[in-house]
Amino acid sequence: MADRRDPAIGEEPDGNGSRTAWLAAGQDLLREGGFQAVKLAALCERTGRTTGSFYHHFSGMAEYLGELASFFGDEQPRLAVQRLSELPAEERLRRLEQLSVQLHMGALHRAMRDWATCNEPAAEAVRGADHVLLEFIRDAFVDQGVDRATAELQAEVVYALAIVRLDTPWTRRSTSIDRVLHGLGRSAGPSVGTP
Repeated sequence: MADRRDPAIGEEPDGNGSRTAWLAAGQDLLREGGFQAVKLAALCERTGRTTGSFYHHFSGMAEYLGELASFFGDEQPRLAVQRLSELPAEERLRRLEQLSVQLHMGALHRAMRDWATCNEPAAEAVRGADHVLLEFIRDAFVDQGVDRATAELQAEVVYALAIVRLDTPWTRRSTSIDRVLHGLGRSAGPSVGTP
């Protein structure tokens, strides 16, 4: 059965048959098998719910897939950013990293990018998520005193490391972004992570 946390913020979804639970199940299937794996039978199996419950929330798979893309590209990142925006800049980045790891967002971003190659709503969702999250990360660096141009570069590096699938010829020594940021000319600072 799917992780019962709200995929936007790592908290419990709202109720036993919630729309969010169906979307979380779809995201799990995306992570595991790509967009081709998102089928009604698999969703029902993943949630432990019936097709009747599915049709209570969605008129059909076309609507569901549109909402799945929209949830990733708009609702999910905006809710996460809203929940974190009042924290100090360093803590914002640390908490975003925790959510990313907890919710396996790197795998989800890669699956969404694969889907976006053949589906315009998915492509629009990827662009939307990128926009919100890159600005959020950039602004956290700016709030720590980094100039805007450097903050934008740092945001791109942090974001890319969270999403890209690398098969390096060497063993990755650390997932800490501090080493990368230090290599970009940033003095030792807060430990930050990935979106």
